[in-house]
Amino acid sequence: MCSSCKCLLPLVMFSRLYKGNIGLQSWCKTCLSEHERKMTKKILFSKCIDCGEIIPGMSERCEDCKEVYTIQSRYQNYYHNQELMAKRNRKFRENNPNYMKEYGKKYRKLNPKYKKNSKSLMEKV
Repeated sequence: MCSSCKCLLPLVMFSRLYKGNIGLQSWCKTCLSEHERKMTKKILFSKCIDCGEIIPGMSERCEDCKEVYTIQSRYQNYYHNQELMAKRNRKFRENNPNYMKEYGKKYRKLNPKYKKNSKSLMEKV
């Protein structure tokens, strides 16, 4: 018996459910498909949690708010974990010297006015 429409139907009309005692869904296949159709119509649009703009799909934020949120979270994460981030960056530079060398070449090519500060290099030694 379907718990949704209360009709007595053969077991073939019920989908499998491995978690249940009987191994079948409590709703018949027709009731399940109707319910899913109604639910997908409801979820076609959602509201942005920051600005309240109605957006297509199930996303939490619109594109503008998503961009602002990622910038803010990056800023907050950096300043809350500044030491951790510096350690991670240092480890990356040590493990990828060829990448850093190529990156330096590209940077100097794009920024011809850039010159290393010789005083700061001497202080570190």
